[in-house]
Amino acid sequence: MVRNKNIWPLLIILILTLVFFHKVLLNPDKLISPGYDLTLAYTPWKFFSHQSYQEYGKLPLWNPNLFSGTPFLGDLSVSMFYYPFNWFFVVFNPEIVYGFLFMIHVLIAGVSTYFFLRNKRISEYSSLIGAVSFMFSAVLISRIFVGHMTNMFVICWVPLLFLFCDRLIKHKKLNDALWLGIILALQLNASMIQNFFYSCVALSLYFGLNWLRSKKKPKLAFYYVTAFVICVGLSAVILLPAIEYAQHTTRTAGRSYEFSSFGSYAPWRLINFVLPNIYGTPVNNTDWVGGFYWEYAAYLGVLGLLLARISLLNNRKEKSDFVILFLFGLLVAFGSYTPFFRLIYNIPGFSLFRTPAAIMFVPVFALVVLAGYGCDILLKKDFKSVGKILVLIGLIALFLVPVIYSQKDLIVNKGELMLNQSG
Repeated sequence: MVRNKNIWPLLIILILTLVFFHKVLLNPDKLISPGYDLTLAYTPWKFFSHQSYQEYGKLPLWNPNLFSGTPFLGDLSVSMFYYPFNWFFVVFNPEIVYGFLFMIHVLIAGVSTYFFLRNKRISEYSSLIGAVSFMFSAVLISRIFVGHMTNMFVICWVPLLFLFCDRLIKHKKLNDALWLGIILALQLNASMIQNFFYSCVALSLYFGLNWLRSKKKPKLAFYYVTAFVICVGLSAVILLPAIEYAQHTTRTAGRSYEFSSFGSYAPWRLINFVLPNIYGTPVNNTDWVGGFYWEYAAYLGVLGLLLARISLLNNRKEKSDFVILFLFGLLVAFGSYTPFFRLIYNIPGFSLFRTPAAIMFVPVFALVVLAGYGCDILLKKDFKSVGKILVLIGLIALFLVPVIYSQKDLIVNKGELMLNQSG
């Protein structure tokens, strides 16, 4: 039940979402973005399923338009069973649906982050700051430009995943395991397996840290495993055909280390947490370092970053879990730049995917939670110790800004050189 004191933050989240997507509301017949995946992959699939259902009243099992024909309903990439959202594509013109689904999922990300932070006993003000930071963070919004629909959808469910995992840890009830399994199934049916895998790894790390502190370890472990059994059961209709289909792909047995570490998050990109477009952006063709901009995007706002830093003044045990999640996610994202990825490469799952930087939503989410704790410190504690931290941050900023500015010509010249070479 939504209490009265939670209504105004939820209204603000709703209003901000509507304002951000006002062009979608004013121009519902326009495609939200001519993103690569949106136009080259999802649109042909969605129009094919839409046409098939409108003309024959059935969903297609087979796609005769690709090669000599390929499975359609059993193709995970199509996300045909992402209920109830995929049915909008079947009923309505797919080009209209994209914008509204992006908007709905950003709203889901904001509302679920808010309730997760409230569940962590963070104030409504601080929870609102965290919710806005995550729902409009670059790990989500940059996906709209490139048309990474399923990537974004999976990430938007992460806060709700942690919410029901947290409730399961606290209450140890089957009801929470059921809801956790349902959210896992939603993620799996959204059909971005790499992001789903990283979500499960992050969730299991968080669960494991709390399980070690639990006094009822067997019961808690049983319910957690039950949640995954529920997920598999709800997803069997797509999972079983996909497993059979996967036997004919090149990634079933894993790939080389070079393949799996391709798309690693370079440490020099950490400045993107503060200056998101210092290396340019593909939006206006100023990206001069190359790579996958949307995978490396990690900006959640300077305010959120500062509040996360302030949270380190707090000694609450729950906070340490998210510090560990942040560091773990960052180490995985670094990929080939550290020995850590070499160590986990042989763990089942990690070798199946390229672009370790795709896990950046995990450290960003961890920072959002830490920002919530940090904001509460500002609201509840005296400002003497906080003032010292702010002064220290200010001094660091005063040092870094001139250093970066002094290298402006070098950065610009290198960018121009790379652009000239690519032209």
